[in-house]
Amino acid sequence: MVSDKFPSHGKLNLSIENGLLIIEGEGPANIEMVMEYQARVQAYREKLRHSPWASLVLLRGIPLLPMEAKNAMVTTIQHAQSLNLVATAVVLGELQYASTVKEFWTSIYEKTNISYAYFESRHDAEQWLIRRVLQSQQKSLEG
Repeated sequence: MVSDKFPSHGKLNLSIENGLLIIEGEGPANIEMVMEYQARVQAYREKLRHSPWASLVLLRGIPLLPMEAKNAMVTTIQHAQSLNLVATAVVLGELQYASTVKEFWTSIYEKTNISYAYFESRHDAEQWLIRRVLQSQQKSLEG
């Protein structure tokens, strides 16, 4: 019997640290991996949604997606914003084809209104995210 579903390609690890959703992804990945991500990430977002939060994305390999998966990521990010996601920091580090990867992910983030930035170090990314979350919390208290 032939299955019409492909196995997921890519690697994914999710965790919460210091109020940040940590997303570790290694690609390339396919739509099945994005669907797995969508299913797994929801429980983490539910834990964070009661106040502003941010995501720290740590990319490895060649983290690119086919068009269908790319479009699904836009929808996923937009949904996360409805759950109080205020910013995303992407750590490129020692990534192969970093400029291509940055251009690819920028094309996704630009279709949302999320505040995002790229970093070489995890520490710098975390500090930027913490500032964004604190600013958003202050605005919530003022408004």
